[in-house]
Amino acid sequence: LREECSFITMPRTQRIGILGGSFNPVHNDHLALADEAKQRLGLNRLLFIPNASPAYKDSVNVSYADRRYMLATALDDHRDKDFVIEDLEQDPACHHYTCETLTKLRAQYGNDTALFFIMGSDSLLYIDEWREGLRLHTLANLVCFTRRGFEHAPVKPLIQKLINEHASYDDDPSFNEHLNDPCGNILLIKKSLHELSSSRLRAEIKLQGKNSTLARQYMDANVLSYALQKNLYD
Repeated sequence: LREECSFITMPRTQRIGILGGSFNPVHNDHLALADEAKQRLGLNRLLFIPNASPAYKDSVNVSYADRRYMLATALDDHRDKDFVIEDLEQDPACHHYTCETLTKLRAQYGNDTALFFIMGSDSLLYIDEWREGLRLHTLANLVCFTRRGFEHAPVKPLIQKLINEHASYDDDPSFNEHLNDPCGNILLIKKSLHELSSSRLRAEIKLQGKNSTLARQYMDANVLSYALQKNLYD
């Protein structure tokens, strides 16, 4: 991987957002995050990338096919927003790493496209523990939404150095200037989103099934129905 982003910076029209995860199950906070990112960054397209075998989770017991189906169902009413499922991480036989996926997307979309990898601020605090984590910004701009409870979390010197050198907050004048950069930036958005964890939803569904108020509030009705019919979280 390159040490620094070497792509030429000039006005661009193609901006691609990338939102990965296990989506186990997909819920309304995922969609709210996607909506906010698309609007704030002026994205032409947002890629949802479900991970068949996440490297940093012990296990995902629900199949990729089931999780992808639920994601497609949840996105069915959002076709006009250019939300697209990308199957780069569909192979369950191996772990999938962000650096490898971003490398493939960079090759697919070319050096002139502005790529935005969307994550929570909690993930940024530990990005040095990801494979090639400290170099991810050389492949795509990192977009970090504030996550409640992590606003005042301690920051490692290595991460602080990365932030000092590459970060802009959304209330900085320089923030919008970086939206046409193919990569090289850490864009920090102070709006707090994505508050509900999928693990909590799974526990609620297992405990209460169709009577779970939380599941009915945060999940697409057809997604919840599918999960219950197939007993995905029993």
